[in-house]
Amino acid sequence: MDLVKASFAVLLITCLNGCALSLEGNWRATLPDGQGYVVEVQDRPEKQYYFYHPDLHLSGVYQLQGKKLLVIEKPNNPRANGFEIQILNRGHLRIISEPAARLTGIRYLGMELEKASDSEE
Repeated sequence: MDLVKASFAVLLITCLNGCALSLEGNWRATLPDGQGYVVEVQDRPEKQYYFYHPDLHLSGVYQLQGKKLLVIEKPNNPRANGFEIQILNRGHLRIISEPAARLTGIRYLGMELEKASDSEE
């Protein structure tokens, strides 16, 4: 078996065992009030993703549920339970559920996250 066929076979087996969407990289996040941030996302095993920004309560580990929903499972701050992020496409995410603003200090509902281009990273 040549190298190309072997690589394809490994990729096929990986995808058959639960090929997850890669969200790895920097994302431009815009709050409903217009404030902008750069959020780092790291792919994790088992269809999990780590979102991080030092000043935002949304930081933590999210679990992919189905194909289009990320639900926070391990928040960096316990007040952040309740975040849900909808995957609109590979380059566009939106917060569709948030904890009470009295817990986080700001409104996140409707925050848009767009994948940063390679030149922005």
